[in-house]
Amino acid sequence: MLQTILRRLYSLYVRLRNCPFDVKLAAALRHANSSPKRRIHRPQSFPIQLRVHPKYLQLSSKLAALIRHPFSSRLRKQYRHHKASANQPRLKDDDSIIEDIKKSIHEYKSARVANKSRKPQTTIALYTAIASNYDPPRAPQFLDPRYDYFIFSDRPVPDFGVYRIKPITYISDDPTRTARFVKTHPHHLLPVYDVAIWIDANITIRGDIYPLIKAFLASKKPVAAIPHPYRRTVYEELEACIRLNKDRKEVMQEQISHLKETGFTHDDLVETGFMMFDLRHECVGRFLDLWWALIDRYSRRDQLSVNYAMRQAGIAWHSITERPNNIRNHPLFEYHRHGHANSSRELSNALGVSTLDPYAGIPYSRVRNERIAAQRQRRIDIVIYVQNALEHVKLCLESLQSTRKSARQRLIIIDDGSDQPTQEYLKAFVRRADSAELHRNDTSRGYTKAANQGLAASTADFVIVLNGGTIVTDGWAEKMADTAYSLPAVGIVGPLSNAASHQSIPEHRSSLNQAAINELPPGYSADDMNRLCEKWTVVDVLPRVPLVHGFCFGITREAIDKVGYFDEQNFPNGYGEEIDYCFRASDAGIGLVIATHTFVFHAKSKSYADTDRVAFMKAGSNALKRLHGTRRVERAVRSMERNPLLQTFRQKSRALWSTSPILANLTDAHVGR
Repeated sequence: MLQTILRRLYSLYVRLRNCPFDVKLAAALRHANSSPKRRIHRPQSFPIQLRVHPKYLQLSSKLAALIRHPFSSRLRKQYRHHKASANQPRLKDDDSIIEDIKKSIHEYKSARVANKSRKPQTTIALYTAIASNYDPPRAPQFLDPRYDYFIFSDRPVPDFGVYRIKPITYISDDPTRTARFVKTHPHHLLPVYDVAIWIDANITIRGDIYPLIKAFLASKKPVAAIPHPYRRTVYEELEACIRLNKDRKEVMQEQISHLKETGFTHDDLVETGFMMFDLRHECVGRFLDLWWALIDRYSRRDQLSVNYAMRQAGIAWHSITERPNNIRNHPLFEYHRHGHANSSRELSNALGVSTLDPYAGIPYSRVRNERIAAQRQRRIDIVIYVQNALEHVKLCLESLQSTRKSARQRLIIIDDGSDQPTQEYLKAFVRRADSAELHRNDTSRGYTKAANQGLAASTADFVIVLNGGTIVTDGWAEKMADTAYSLPAVGIVGPLSNAASHQSIPEHRSSLNQAAINELPPGYSADDMNRLCEKWTVVDVLPRVPLVHGFCFGITREAIDKVGYFDEQNFPNGYGEEIDYCFRASDAGIGLVIATHTFVFHAKSKSYADTDRVAFMKAGSNALKRLHGTRRVERAVRSMERNPLLQTFRQKSRALWSTSPILANLTDAHVGR
């Protein structure tokens, strides 16, 4: 305990030594012992058997007194005012600052144009995230034409002409986790770069950091970070996080208990505000996937999981600085308190720049024909689960035949113990249909086993598990495949629908707070809704989500190879098997996306009796909480409910019902199939 206190005192001494104090502050430092209240024993008085490091014994009584009673109230206020003023560029009175920034931006752009034809040996991207205006976009103070600069944001941001402004498409119900997703996914979001450098939005680069990058690359290590200046272990970090209320105490304690159970020990805690990732190392992807999985399941405080994730991925990291040097006292960086802007709005006005909406762009409807054509040669298998409900099955198969445009699409029909009329119809359909095959179970095996039966029969690049009570629309399969193969690291895709829980439009909840079953708007067909969804979707701006509904579940072959099949043991009758699959896929680094440009109608036919359905739902819910934790399941559901991209589609489609009385009479859904 004493060793920890002295270590923190020494770190504070280093920080104070490098601060720009005014005359009165300097006087306080020089005369720290002037008051009797500030006299304390010298550190040398501690018993020698504690083995205190010699450098800590150099703390003078004046310094110790300063730390205990630094300044009078008046001096503390003057110091805070002085520090705040030092961090704020005085834009209105100092035109030279504006001119310097303009010059820096102009030189950066000119150098980029001059070097456009030269391909660098190592491509480097610097990236940050701004979620829910937690931190403002900060003006660039030093620009290097060897790097590309990225801002991922969920709000319009000033376009300084330097940053490539990208939309945040994974939006958690917690803004901190939203930013953490960006931090932990450079291998997905910036896959064409060799090196990705993360910098927190409250840190500004003030000088040339290339020597730091060069030293990192020379080390041949996959990750670089700055040692934490005050704490050495995740267990010390837990104490600080609880004291500072960084997250819910019980969540953090649960995570630390898990680490203790694994026997994890270390003394090299890192600070995660500035990190470098060499994406050419295969282990970096494994590390980042595990890091996010821990953040998603446990605490949003990423410093509680980063060292453990690196250890599990077999990573020895490169130290950018030596303790106690850190971002706060490094001459190449400027550290700001979260939420404190450096007059970015005034700077934007002075530079005459406008804001840029990261979600703006051309509608998907303009590119849909070429995108669909590009997927026509892709092998797509459609696995259809059937258990009676003959009238719905007829409509489903007829829509599949009418929308099938490629001979490389195959239907795999799983008849899970249907009655005689349905069985005879399916046999007749397969005889006359091109590229359709029928697998018959004389007795029902349950949804999960039947779905796995279809997955096992598939050999295609992309497989869609489809409920038999659906009506598909023009280009549906190709657009889902386009989603999976046009965006990096996507392995699971689902469409919008009238009845698919949080993928439903216009309403995802009924008046009884259950999943809604929406009728189509008066005068609109399923294909009409499909075309509207294409108009409402911006090209490649599709929501990345924690969950995808199982009624129409697209999976890439890579995802199947990584994750396997649905869990038959814990979810034998369905009701949670796709949620479990989504969590397992996410933990394996596979992205989940909603294809908002695609609409599939869902009739919600009943495959189970009401009493059985209630029992299956309860069993599935209990299994999910046991396997993945109650908090993770509930947070995923909240994120789907509150996702602003999905809310936009709900609002736009709701306008189609403005004169319809049907909206007020939504049918309560039976969750499931």
